[in-house]
Amino acid sequence: MKAKTQKPLLMISTVGTSLLTNPPIEGDVQKVIRNTANQREEELSPQDREILDARRDEVVKLLRKGGEHDFGEWTKRSAEVNGILAYMRRVGAEKPRSMDMHYLITTDTYQGRLTASLVEGFLREFNCTVELYTPPKLSTASIEDFRHGLFDLVKWCSDEIPKYDGYTVVFNLTGGFKSVQGCLTAIGMIWADEVVYIFESSKELIVIPRLPLDLEPLSDEEVVILELLNNPYIQLPASELSGLLDKVHSAYFEQVTIDGREYISSNVWGKAVWEKYRKERLGSRLFNWPRLEYSDEFKASARARHSDMKELNEALAQVSAHLLEFGGDFSGLMKGHSSLKFEELKQTGKEIFTFRVSLGLRVSCERSENGLRLRKFGTEPEVNRDP
Repeated sequence: MKAKTQKPLLMISTVGTSLLTNPPIEGDVQKVIRNTANQREEELSPQDREILDARRDEVVKLLRKGGEHDFGEWTKRSAEVNGILAYMRRVGAEKPRSMDMHYLITTDTYQGRLTASLVEGFLREFNCTVELYTPPKLSTASIEDFRHGLFDLVKWCSDEIPKYDGYTVVFNLTGGFKSVQGCLTAIGMIWADEVVYIFESSKELIVIPRLPLDLEPLSDEEVVILELLNNPYIQLPASELSGLLDKVHSAYFEQVTIDGREYISSNVWGKAVWEKYRKERLGSRLFNWPRLEYSDEFKASARARHSDMKELNEALAQVSAHLLEFGGDFSGLMKGHSSLKFEELKQTGKEIFTFRVSLGLRVSCERSENGLRLRKFGTEPEVNRDP
């Protein structure tokens, strides 16, 4: 069935390595492709780089007949292009349209960029606007790198997709790694109008429309937990969050055991939901962050600078996460947290500290029984003069 509208498309396609791996291919070349699947360009040996580049040149010749693109060969060899062309037929077009915007999502590997450049070249010959996006560290080399890459991809979706008002947003997940496809299928329910697949060399498109999800408003506790876990490398002790976890939707985070101790970290769905609402919620009011106490003067100064509330909550979350991770000890903030510039105001004669919220704005604080007590929020001269 053809789509009813002819709005321009924002098509986001995951890119795998089918262009390199589909036969005919020699056994020794296949072995190199398999062994270097997660390597970046600088990690390749000169010999392996030469073999991969030669394979690319070989594939380019297979994709053309008489100097023109052979759609049959492209459909057979490139899962990504197979999906794109199938969707074009769905909207009544025989080839890619210049009115559409294409993003190609690649893994942070040499092979990922290599195959994406071939798909990019194909689309540009039809005057399409094409951009490649490579989430840093997105590969299957390690769980940590994969999580980091997916978190960056979710953030990218949150930042970029809203810019394309009036476009039909389509996630083309025909190509790419299954682990990435699975995650994008889930977050497509938030940002995509349709998620599409096409199996192997079939021409039949499977279209999954956006489900009418009615996400419940985030509770204050969920706001706090999701911002504390906004960094993919942060794993907070479950014991430190026991008072909050019972009030948070369990679909937003995961619990892991490391050396016999329970930790909490965010998952991709939690990250996706949080990116959708983060700016609005953090800018709404001052939240209560674990191991931080507020003086009346601090609360009053925060209310007086409501336009800076988002940046204030972000900074408080960073301080809170550090205190949770290290059992209330803030000495590490003074040693290596460059963005906060946590330091002692020695001229006061008291043990008073300050940290940066944004350029020109700081918070003064002092040691408390469980962490820190915040005294005042204001411009740097104001806080330094009367902390």
